[in-house]
Amino acid sequence: NSVQQGETVAGKWIFEPVAGTAGLSASELANLSDDFLKAELLERIKTQPAQWNLYIQLAEMGDEINDPTVIWPETRQRLLVGQVRINGERDSDPQVQQCDKGIFNPLLLPKGITASADPILNARTAAYVESFIRRQ
Repeated sequence: NSVQQGETVAGKWIFEPVAGTAGLSASELANLSDDFLKAELLERIKTQPAQWNLYIQLAEMGDEINDPTVIWPETRQRLLVGQVRINGERDSDPQVQQCDKGIFNPLLLPKGITASADPILNARTAAYVESFIRRQ
């Protein structure tokens, strides 16, 4: 099942850690601070970048595209479209230092990508604005 040029296809984006995932039990989590992932990330990037592959998983006929809680079968085609790398090299850049002054808007999308009618997605902008106001 391949996508033809110019064809519109619904999809979900998925970030997967290149290093893999590790689950923690409830008792292991109880022994960690609330921000343990921040400490782990800062320690990790001292020796190697933290990396996530960005995939787009393509919907097939009949897949629910407006409910993010519905998990599609693993057999759905996935396209590797990018990678996020965090290495700390730009931590002192003014834009990075000021990142808490901006508001993330999940509906500001690049050309060729449109939002679905997912009500959760469409409610996020207002929630992010509220979060920004409370951080100030």
